[in-house]
Amino acid sequence: MAQEQTVVSGMAGRYAQALFSLAQESKATDAVGADLARFGKMLAESADLSRLVKSPAFAADVQEKALGAVLDKTGIGGLAGNFLRLLARKRRLFAVGDMIEGYSKLSDAAKGVARPRHGRPASHRRSEAQRRRRAQVDHRRQVGGRLGLGRSRHCRRPRRARFAHV
Repeated sequence: MAQEQTVVSGMAGRYAQALFSLAQESKATDAVGADLARFGKMLAESADLSRLVKSPAFAADVQEKALGAVLDKTGIGGLAGNFLRLLARKRRLFAVGDMIEGYSKLSDAAKGVARPRHGRPASHRRSEAQRRRRAQVDHRRQVGGRLGLGRSRHCRRPRRARFAHV
């Protein structure tokens, strides 16, 4: 049986792959993953940190200095801290969210954890009938009338205009 290879692509994927390889060599994949997850959570919760990371208006040395202060205060160090500082120095910090996601995919694949392909498990996705009912309910709330979706015995094609022969 062929083993499925995890695909991480683009610049963020290459950085994630390099970090994962280094973490495997130093046997610190879980610690690095935990530090990256913690940084990702801080990034999602703090608008100021997100602005620092994503804005090209900040110079690389300003980003590196500010990020270093944040990392020191939160205790993110070692391989993950050095990686994040490198990203600031190389002006690649804007893609750190994709790199964290790529690292997480690689780590899960190494552990044998299967991830859903479409963001949520198949059991949580709505069926076509559920989506149609939801659209009808939303339409009824907004407009007050029925919305004819799909096949309906009340839907007909418009009649052709008939002209009298003169």
